[in-house]
Order: sequence, then C-alpha cells, then structure tokens
Amino acid sequence: MQYKVHTAIGATFKLEVFKADGTKARESGKFNNLVLDAGLIRMGKGDAISMCMVGTGNSEPNVGQTKLDSLLASTTHMSGSTAADNTTTKPYYMGIIGTFRFNTGEAIGNLTEVGIGWTKDNCWNRALIKDTLGNPTTLTILADEYLDITVEIRMYPVAKSEGAFNFRNKLGDIISSHTFVGYPTIGASVWSLSPPHINYMFLYTGSITDSPTADPSGSTVGSWSGGDALLMTGDTKGTIRVKYGLNDHLGEVKSMKMGLSGFLMGGRASHGFKFELDNPISTTNSQEIQYTFEFSWGRHVGD
Repeated sequence: MQYKVHTAIGATFKLEVFKADGTKARESGKFNNLVLDAGLIRMGKGDAISMCMVGTGNSEPNVGQTKLDSLLASTTHMSGSTAADNTTTKPYYMGIIGTFRFNTGEAIGNLTEVGIGWTKDNCWNRALIKDTLGNPTTLTILADEYLDITVEIRMYPVAKSEGAFNFRNKLGDIISSHTFVGYPTIGASVWSLSPPHINYMFLYTGSITDSPTADPSGSTVGSWSGGDALLMTGDTKGTIRVKYGLNDHLGEVKSMKMGLSGFLMGGRASHGFKFELDNPISTTNSQEIQYTFEFSWGRHVGD
C-alpha cells in the first residue's frame, strides 16, 4: 500500500534596527522571500537554516541562485524561536518564528538583501529587503546599532490526499481493492535542522476527520516506532517502507496515523498525516503487511 503526501514551504522576513540602549531606530516591512532550488534539495540532506546573512546586492531573486549577491555579514546567533502553527482556519500550516541577531558593529552598512542558509555561500532562501509598501529599499546600519532579523517559516501540508490501491498477497494476487483519503496532523513546530524522517505509525479501527489536531477514532491495533530517515528517491522527496512482522496480530485496520520529524517538525505526536480506508483490511499473525509512504516538498508561493 502506498501513500503520497506533499508539503509547500515558504518564509517571511522583518528587519529591525536598534540603538545600543534598545531603542528602535527603524525597521523594514514584513516581506516574502524566494526558497531556492538549492535550499529545497538541502532539506533532504541536513541543516538548511542555521545561519542568517545580509548583503548589498540588488538582483531580483531567482530559484537558481545559491547565495547572496554581495555578502556583508552573517550570524548564527538566534535570540529565540517560538511555534506559530495554524490549526484553526484553512489553509492549515506548521510554523516557526525565529530571530537572528547581529550585534553592534557586526552588520554596518547599507543593506539591500537577506537570506538564511547553512553556510555563508549556501542560502536556503533569498529576498530583497522591502519597505512597508512592498518596494525594495536600503536599510542602513550604523556603528552604534544592532540588527534583529525575524524569520517566520511556514509549511503548508496538502489539505487532502486521495488514492487507490490493490492489497495483494506475496504471489501478487489481489486480495482486496481499496480507496483512501488522508489529511494532515499538526502539533507544535520546532526550529529543527535535521532532514525529514518518519518516526512512528499507529493503526486504528475507527475513522478520521479533517481536523489537524484530532487522532483517528476507535482503538489502536498496532504501532511502529523506528525513527527511520527517508530513503531519498529524488532531490525533494523521500520514501520509507514500514513493515509489520509475521508475529504481529493486527486484526481489522480502518485508519492509520504516521508522524514526521525534522525540518520544523518535532515530537512523537506532532506533525504528520492520517489516512482512512474505504473498507478495513484484516490480517492475522501468519501474514506480513507493508506500508509505503512518499513525502515530498516544494516552495510555497504567496502569503
């Protein structure tokens, strides 16, 4: 049985300049960025968001870029982060807000571009600094000032996934045919630097709803916890197969919930997806069942 799910990801920036005594001197507007192709690929390999960079370049961002036009300064100093998930109104999203700080004297100059990434020459995203009207602008940092850059990253999981499959025995014979429907689950996001991976799956006898905070109903008839990394099957997707052994008596399975960790996603019961079959699958302790999940990601365009 194979289930495919997708998530779109994007971010916003806001820059604030302060005098040494903490008085705010000026600020930018809140503006979107462009997630770069190199940044999307990096998400499947490791840390992608540990450094913030500012520069003096002014080319229009494009997906093929890998770094700022003209780097002026970088920092890994993050003064704090907080979850900013939306589980009440659609579109639902997983969100995290973090603030990078350039201390006094670290970013002196006329800034026009900003990005976050994993090294000075590797940006996950890039943007031109914009004013409150959304126009490119220059933000000047003086010798007695420090700079805070607030980044809000959002992941928008696909709102609904549907599909069909044939449940077969080891000889390839069809035992039963099924359709399924799936929805995202969302918990508390964390500033995570590791690539996505699946860390658990529960099997249930009941149904699901599209609420991102509700578990499937009914009793639990099986569980798996492996923490396995995704086997990368492309630059921006990975696949994992979950097997239940011959000694696991599962009984009747109507729905399931699988959990993801890595890149904003953390915790055993936080982010993931849940699925419901149109009719249950019953197994005995003489059978083995395998579930295949494909998780993919791409850039989010819009607010």
